[in-house]
Amino acid sequence: MAPVLRSRAQQVAAGVVFAALLAVGFLPLFGGPGYEHSLASGALLPYAAAIATVLDLTRGPPPSPLSCVRRGLASGLLLSGVALLTAYLQGLRVGFCDLQGGTILFVLTAGFGACLGGLWGAVAAEIVRSICTC
Repeated sequence: MAPVLRSRAQQVAAGVVFAALLAVGFLPLFGGPGYEHSLASGALLPYAAAIATVLDLTRGPPPSPLSCVRRGLASGLLLSGVALLTAYLQGLRVGFCDLQGGTILFVLTAGFGACLGGLWGAVAAEIVRSICTC
């Protein structure tokens, strides 16, 4: 299994998350880390992490269950970092209201949601692998 940053599925997911949340940041109220950006990120990140994790884990030889869990968490953390980067870039553009509070809110909502989405992706990959022995 390739490292997370070299995985094509993770690169595509990170690009989609970056482009989508950068575009959302240009809407009023969504610039910079805060409740609104965390809400938009929470609607996108778990799905992206789950899909990228499933695509990673269903290709090639089956990894160990612990490796699957690590890959799911790594996927969620990577995509959370990308989403938080877009919030900081938009915050530099429009100004920060509450940088520390917005960051904490992001970690506690969308950050954990992305990690859980990656874990669900690992579970889904195990189910797919058990059903389809391709």
